[in-house]
Amino acid sequence: MIRCASNFCRTGNLVSQIVRCASSIPPTGKRVKTFEIYRYDPEKPRSQPRLQVSLFFHL
Repeated sequence: MIRCASNFCRTGNLVSQIVRCASSIPPTGKRVKTFEIYRYDPEKPRSQPRLQVSLFFHL
């Protein structure tokens, strides 16, 4: 987090730095739910479902 704060001093763009810092650090703790959205293409029967989005929610 300190590294991200020092980057803010150089760039001056608060919103993008907060989003970048928050999204790069996965949440830890007992009350966190993870939702993963997978996509499957039925026109490619041998392909595996691929992860599109992984969301973390603090409860």
